[in-house]
Amino acid sequence: MVGFRNIVVHLYEQTDVETVYGIYKKHLSDFDLFSKEILNYLKQA
Repeated sequence: MVGFRNIVVHLYEQTDVETVYGIYKKHLSDFDLFSKEILNYLKQA
């Protein structure tokens, strides 16, 4: 996902909806993991 972030930040005018959606579908579990980490952090605070 870091590589995708770099593309979006630096080459955003060349990024299309299909590419974004494809990466989102392929890496959906990254978002689940991220949200679980946030919830764990908030429970400890």
